[in-house]
Amino acid sequence: MPVYPLISVRPNVVFGNGGKLMTRIEEIENAVDSLPAEEYRQFRQWFLERDWAQWDKQIQADSDSGKLDFLVKKALDEKNRGKLRDL
Repeated sequence: MPVYPLISVRPNVVFGNGGKLMTRIEEIENAVDSLPAEEYRQFRQWFLERDWAQWDKQIQADSDSGKLDFLVKKALDEKNRGKLRDL
């Protein structure tokens, strides 16, 4: 019968198999390490897609807030000076 971790009152610490005190990160690492190859591939794909989605949201938020305006200005300045080249 599998032994499931008990979540402690400290949210970043769990008691794993045998009552060993582990952080949630260590528990996740152990779970990932124990995945069969196909499940690992599926998990990795899910995680990469999630990571890229968060990146896209951050870039959009930075663009919307004007944090990236300096890049547009620099590109336009380079264009006006004839410093851009075709890719």
